[in-house]
Amino acid sequence: MSAPPGYEPEISQLEILHLRDIINDAIEGTLTPLELWVFNALVVERKSLRSLGLQIGRPKTTVARIRDNAIKKVRQSLKEHPAIIDYLENQ
Repeated sequence: MSAPPGYEPEISQLEILHLRDIINDAIEGTLTPLELWVFNALVVERKSLRSLGLQIGRPKTTVARIRDNAIKKVRQSLKEHPAIIDYLENQ
């Protein structure tokens, strides 16, 4: 994953798929069912905190806290993964 000076390194599709698998495993492997549901609703489905809060009967600040905790857990899991460390160091 190196390139001459002045050029961006090219990342292979295989490497991108590998990184996506790692991220997906971190998301599914570290989050509780509620955190996973909130994460998917906010990130994948792009729902608002307010609409999600109304849907589950909780204030939007609580939904935001659930989201923030989920992101923190996934970030912690990923920062220790060797492939992620290698990717970030070579960017």
